[in-house]
Amino acid sequence: MLEKIKKLVQKIYEMMPERVVKKSGAPDISRFRTLQKPLEETLVLLEHDKIKRICIHGTVGIGKTTILCNLNNHEQVAKKFDIVIWLKVSKEESKENLSREDLLKDIAERLKLNIGDTSNAHEKISMVLERKRYLLLLDDVKHYLDLSEIGIPESNNCSKIVLTTRLLNDCYKMVDRAILVERLSEVEARWMFQDVLDEPKLIEDKKTMQVAMKLCKDCG
Repeated sequence: MLEKIKKLVQKIYEMMPERVVKKSGAPDISRFRTLQKPLEETLVLLEHDKIKRICIHGTVGIGKTTILCNLNNHEQVAKKFDIVIWLKVSKEESKENLSREDLLKDIAERLKLNIGDTSNAHEKISMVLERKRYLLLLDDVKHYLDLSEIGIPESNNCSKIVLTTRLLNDCYKMVDRAILVERLSEVEARWMFQDVLDEPKLIEDKKTMQVAMKLCKDCG
């Protein structure tokens, strides 16, 4: 009975209309100009016909994934593209990208595509994407990734790719334009510290805030 239910649920899922965007939980960055600026620059470049691949880069923990989440959720993106595909390209502690097979499966799942044997999965994915105006978001690319191997076609229909990386040197061949994420200003760092702490009593305590401000200044 359980197996029958699983099959029915899968059939219902496959029949459901495809959502352009799967929204993710994203902190509001509108107050933080240092993070808002790369987001705005990316949105402008998405409207540029000749720029197909954009890189958002910066040191670990600087806010690249947060910017990507806000991009994914932006109303401009939902209006411009037929589908937005988000791929987490690497594991947290790994120095490598995920395997080709893992990436193929993640893309196929987003497209509701039954790929079966992954030997020709990239061809099936490519055939689907060639008929769509897509935005591919690649989070935390560790080194050069051959996109054709995971079925991402060269497109002239205004499809775009945005990736984040810590190391631009390894990924510069993949992109047309790179955007650097700077450290937060001291004021912004203090705002973010207070937002995350969310403890009014501690924020009002002078001794706590002296330590906090030193951390904000040193860590950005």
